[in-house]
Amino acid sequence: MTLLDNDLFLTQLVKLFEKTNPTSKKKVYLTMKRYTWESLKTKKERKETEKSNVLDKQSVEGELQKEVDSKEYSCLVRAVYGNSKISTLVSPSDTDKFITGYSNILKVHMDSMKKKERKKEKLKAKKIQKAKATIA
Repeated sequence: MTLLDNDLFLTQLVKLFEKTNPTSKKKVYLTMKRYTWESLKTKKERKETEKSNVLDKQSVEGELQKEVDSKEYSCLVRAVYGNSKISTLVSPSDTDKFITGYSNILKVHMDSMKKKERKKEKLKAKKIQKAKATIA
């Protein structure tokens, strides 16, 4: 997986959307999630300190909540098309700029996206087909 700069990611994303064809089986899959990376060493150290401290659960939970609230996390955005995978890390300060560019790309290439199939529509279509089959 290639980690790209935000602007380069957006240009590569446009190229991936241009490769897609409504009749082809390959589609662009997009994911966006909060990026929290912690090495195994720091995880072990944190667990050891939690075990060694014999504090009230409430005070430990309060400290952890303060830690979580004070941190600003980056956003990891991934795009997959067939075997090609690209990703980028969006810092909190660049989020607004990135989201506007990202949303503009999605609006332009909305026609190449696959529509979500809904269960209710499928059931209605099946009932109509059965009704037509019994009538004919």
